[in-house]
Amino acid sequence: MVQDWNDFIEPLYHNEYERLFHIAYRTTKSWEAAQDLVQETFLLAIFHQEKLKKHPKPEAWLILALRNLIANEQRVQSHKEVSLEEAAEVPEQTAETPLSGLLPVQLKPEDRKMLIWRFELQMSYHDMSEQLGISEDACRKRVLHAVNKCRKFIHN
Repeated sequence: MVQDWNDFIEPLYHNEYERLFHIAYRTTKSWEAAQDLVQETFLLAIFHQEKLKKHPKPEAWLILALRNLIANEQRVQSHKEVSLEEAAEVPEQTAETPLSGLLPVQLKPEDRKMLIWRFELQMSYHDMSEQLGISEDACRKRVLHAVNKCRKFIHN
């Protein structure tokens, strides 16, 4: 997996990050939200790297993935209410999941849970913050922190 990162994902990251960030920033008008969305896009790229390698235009795939993430985030922001019953239905991830097999083993369980909730279960920051009993901003920071740790462990 580390070799795949170095050979395929890392060059895409360096070549496309700025363009994706500008797209996200123009849409969200938030530096932090744009950064989060671009990082989520690259985590999706890592998760779907076999499909992405076969894609004729990986850059277009990244842009489409980013636009879908932006649309999902905007949809969630327009529907703020979540019942307590729905929040309680979030399953605890103890079993092996497809994403957990791709994550570095050095990640702490809390970081793994945040990444799995966000990228595999596609939970919104609002739902995650409700589940954890923290603010959405704190939840975004935890996910960003987990993403950064994941990136650090992949590079080492």
